[in-house]
Amino acid sequence: LNTASWLSAASFQETTRVLTEAAISGKVDRLRGLKENVIIGKLIPAGTGLDYYQKLREESFKMFAELPQPVPASS
Repeated sequence: LNTASWLSAASFQETTRVLTEAAISGKVDRLRGLKENVIIGKLIPAGTGLDYYQKLREESFKMFAELPQPVPASS
């Protein structure tokens, strides 16, 4: 399978092997495809509002990154 999504791969290949390899190597599935989102019951990344919500999400990540970081307490 030629996809970065281990969840998608596990849905129709050797499930145990795919999940085990993903867990051992610490893989992260970004859930960008249709199949992965359907599997976990999340809204699929499609439709007329997709661009708007992707931009909104990117802006919120930028705002979060610009927040001041907490200062560690001195001992």
